Amino acid sequence: MTRLLPLLLISLGASNIALAEGPPGASTPGASAPSAPPTPEARTVPAPAAFSLVLGGSLGWQYRRDFGNATRAALSPEILVGATMPSQWSRIYIRPAVRVGFTGLDQSEQPETIHIEERDIIGSLEVAAVYDGPVIPTLALGGGGMVRFVDLDVRTPLESTGDDISRTQTLSRIYVQAGVGLPLRRGLVVLEPSLRYEVVFGDDRIAWRGGVDITIGL
Repeated sequence: MTRLLPLLLISLGASNIALAEGPPGASTPGASAPSAPPTPEARTVPAPAAFSLVLGGSLGWQYRRDFGNATRAALSPEILVGATMPSQWSRIYIRPAVRVGFTGLDQSEQPETIHIEERDIIGSLEVAAVYDGPVIPTLALGGGGMVRFVDLDVRTPLESTGDDISRTQTLSRIYVQAGVGLPLRRGLVVLEPSLRYEVVFGDDRIAWRGGVDITIGL
């Protein structure tokens, strides 16, 4: 009997400890509840860039058929002022712009004693879709008008009043232009070789223009 008494006391003590701790998995007083596993944060798409201005110019050449089917390249510089704004499509921006150009700095080869000089002042409105990537493809549609100054230059020994030829014309035009921009200085400057097909109503000598646009974001 005396040998069973210590064993009975040990069993009662173990039972009391088990009751105090509670069933397996139960939280003990003062212990914090296990936290739920962290949920992955939702990835947000960065907002597109805000409205920004673009200023630049274009150095290009018109390919004209001044005499029959023979073509020549006529220098045609332009000034470009526009803006870029985000669209509803990711990485695609819209760029409305105004272009003002001039032709007539170089004239076709003609006799020195009598020749006709043409000079055009060109204004255009265009809308371009621009894809923002390592290179920047651009597709633009535009239209506008031009004022053409036609002068007959007659030198001695010839004489002419030139009233029948010298005049001022107003012509309208539309065009489509495609280019591939090369971003420089982290995209602040874009160098864009481009090719344009244009239709000048009343003058079928002009069709293609190739050049390079240089724009700076402000």
